[in-house]
Amino acid sequence: MSKKFDVTICGIFVADIIGRPIDLKKNITIGSLTMIEDIKLFTGGLNCNMAIDLAKMGFKAAVMGRLSNDNWKALFTSEFDKYGVDYSSVVLDDKFPSAATIVCVDPGGERTFFHSGGNSVGLCADDILSKIDTIRNSKYFALGYYGCMPALEPVLPDVLNEIRKQTDTKLLLETAGFVRSTLDDLSRSLPFLDFWIPSYEEGKILTGKDDYKEMVKVFREAGARNVVGIKLGDKGCYLTDPEGEYYIPSFKVEKVIDTTGAGDAFIAGLFAGLIKGMSLKEAGRFANMVGAISVQALGASSGIKSFEEILKHFES
Repeated sequence: MSKKFDVTICGIFVADIIGRPIDLKKNITIGSLTMIEDIKLFTGGLNCNMAIDLAKMGFKAAVMGRLSNDNWKALFTSEFDKYGVDYSSVVLDDKFPSAATIVCVDPGGERTFFHSGGNSVGLCADDILSKIDTIRNSKYFALGYYGCMPALEPVLPDVLNEIRKQTDTKLLLETAGFVRSTLDDLSRSLPFLDFWIPSYEEGKILTGKDDYKEMVKVFREAGARNVVGIKLGDKGCYLTDPEGEYYIPSFKVEKVIDTTGAGDAFIAGLFAGLIKGMSLKEAGRFANMVGAISVQALGASSGIKSFEEILKHFES
């Protein structure tokens, strides 16, 4: 009997080496030694962030993509084993090392990244379509990061179209916090998605608009349908569907420690709320809760708690 999943995530596995606080605006001379409070190793990337967030909240998550047989592999698999994330659909790839990122977190919690793409560059259509049973047995499928998958992106519309033909799974494409392609490139994939919710910064680059409502209008004109919105960071989110539009303010956070993975936490929270039967507006509010709780700890998934604990934390 096939395993059933709430969400399957496909994309990038990243080893995050996070240091804080690092003020890159200060003049740091070559060869100098600068003392900081923390340097820690965490899992990162869409696969790790979203899957572990969902598993910690009590949902069944699976991951797809490419893992390398290198020293980082045990970091990923041990975390997946710890939280019950299924990684049986992962392809092992020895051509490239694992992806890794040096994350410099400033005193306010904002991040600057130094990234080595590793094996994510090899992710291809066959890695996904050969494992389509995993997607078929999932309620939601999240793919990302757009902009970091050079072998997949030219054929991405064909892959998404094939998934739509063969499954009833709801599809989301997640971005990487920066955009290398144009809206014309992206518009070939938008009609196949059920969710398109980039960040405000990505929306501005892609549409040339400053107003988030105008961004959504442009995306819908380019083919986006169903749930289309904008992640607004510490201002909350703006979500739309055929029934309406919803601006949902953020939750107050006493101290931001690290915003790494906050966008992935938001999407995990949105899926969690929808799986629990919430309306889009209610799920957006819960997604804001998950994003808010994620930034209060170092590392993408460290602060995530169970679904019930998160609700209790913000509603007490």
